[in-house]
Amino acid sequence: MDASRESSTERLVYRVDSPASVEYEEDLDALNWKKETQKSSLSGGRLWMAVIVVLALSLALNVALGALLYDSVSSMNETTFWDEFILALAISHKLVKFHNSINSDKTRYQGRPNEENNKLWERLYSPDEISRISHEQATRLPNKTMPEAPYDGSGYLIVLNVFHNLHCLDSVRRAIYYFHDPRWTTGYNPYTRVTDGAVDSMLKDLPVNMGIDHIDHCIDILRQQIMCSSDTTPNVFQFSPKDSGIRAFASVLHKCRDFNKIKKWAEDHRAPITYAGEDDLTRQQRDVLSALDSTNNIDFVDVLSVFNDSHAGLRNGHWAIKPFAALASRFEEVIVIDADAVFLQLPEKLFAQGPYRRTGAYLFHDRLLWQHAFRERHDWWKDQIKEPSAALNNSRVWIEDYAEECDSGVAVLDKSRAEVFIGLLHIAWQNTHGVREEVSYRLTYGDKETWWLGLELVGAGYEFEQHYGSIVGWERDTQDDDNGAGGGGVCSFVIAHTDEDERLLWFNGSLLKNKLADPESYKVPTAWMTDGVWQKGATKESMSCMVGAEVRKLTGEEQRILQRSIEGARRVDSILKENGTSLSLHQ
Repeated sequence: MDASRESSTERLVYRVDSPASVEYEEDLDALNWKKETQKSSLSGGRLWMAVIVVLALSLALNVALGALLYDSVSSMNETTFWDEFILALAISHKLVKFHNSINSDKTRYQGRPNEENNKLWERLYSPDEISRISHEQATRLPNKTMPEAPYDGSGYLIVLNVFHNLHCLDSVRRAIYYFHDPRWTTGYNPYTRVTDGAVDSMLKDLPVNMGIDHIDHCIDILRQQIMCSSDTTPNVFQFSPKDSGIRAFASVLHKCRDFNKIKKWAEDHRAPITYAGEDDLTRQQRDVLSALDSTNNIDFVDVLSVFNDSHAGLRNGHWAIKPFAALASRFEEVIVIDADAVFLQLPEKLFAQGPYRRTGAYLFHDRLLWQHAFRERHDWWKDQIKEPSAALNNSRVWIEDYAEECDSGVAVLDKSRAEVFIGLLHIAWQNTHGVREEVSYRLTYGDKETWWLGLELVGAGYEFEQHYGSIVGWERDTQDDDNGAGGGGVCSFVIAHTDEDERLLWFNGSLLKNKLADPESYKVPTAWMTDGVWQKGATKESMSCMVGAEVRKLTGEEQRILQRSIEGARRVDSILKENGTSLSLHQ
């Protein structure tokens, strides 16, 4: 950041660049030479004059270089993407006194690779090396970046260059010692090491000589980075009692970006997976999931470590943990997604939808089924809700007596809005053990209706998608089937949902053709329908259809997205089998 644009009231703090990053105030006088160090055994002033001349020349060159660098960017708009991106990271600067890193002034990062210093290095860049940014940020990058395939992440992937450079420097460090350590044999390739017991998935299958190419890449990247950053901090010359003479010292103050804040930003952009105790997701299962993500960007949150389970009863609570996952999230704006939800657009598009922008609570409709059934459920709703909101007065479930309102496979909430947060607390209360067993889950199916009901009962604004549950699947022949059921329409085992522009957004039910009947059979959907009449299958394992409306075709891009997702799911299935891990990602 241009120093001229910084606040004049910025507080400067001096820190030791140590693993613990202990902050302390330092007397500026301590940075001055001690009187005794100014006394040289070399008599005369000519040597000091020479040193002064060298320093003056160095300073002049640095000033010239700084002017050249300033001129090269002076034509750029002051509010460039990089300025705004740095501001978005909330990066600040601090003064750091460098170590000489030689003789008695060494750091814990130095020396032959060992368990202690390896972990110190790895903590600098892993697992925070890869982060996600929003679609809006990605479109403004001067270089294009890819979304996280298969569109089931929270945005586009980037690596802050500082983490890549640290990874490269660590690789060079290991390689140098590799050639000088007799304990390491040629059968071991240190270049692919990332953490103890783990291997960089992008390099693990490459031959050993690829490691040399990797190190060569790292060295040249660091060369370019050093030239690009061009740190013009003057190193100084001081008297060295050990050498009985004057030598250059690198132990000087540098103005540095606050690395701890950068690392915190990277940590805050990790994708969370929420579970309820070891019985819900074991350590082995979490390790397998972590290994599937080459970005090392998965964050696991055990809700039992956040909430007192003696009342909530979340252990073995299944659906009940979802509102608690939203509460436990460190993000103000949250998207709660079931494991079997499949997206055809980036999930972050949900934040741009009108219902969410207007109310901060965006929900999705279930199918219109079983009209005039479940009388007890409707009577209970009428008893609880004396003054229905505008959203509820638009509900066909409320007005026309259909059975189920909400598909809770996805819920989008802005917790920074007080009324939404209070509504989320009510939703969570409905999912506590006592309430769900006595009322919520007895009268309705799982957590589905607790989402809109909690918001409704506290008076919070919320909106549903425009259409009731749609269907995505395969077009049925117009002839009657063997059971004499009406032909035509679209059939499948999933419920689909659209965005404001009538485009498919996501569907509930997994990539499997029928997850309850065959856990290995995939098929790319080709057709979809909305606002038709549902023909419900006789059982959960039976296919359902929608008829009576226009059959629409999935676009080529939508089919390609699903095909890539299926290919990824098959790879995951294969890895799970190889590891002997019992874990369903579809249910």
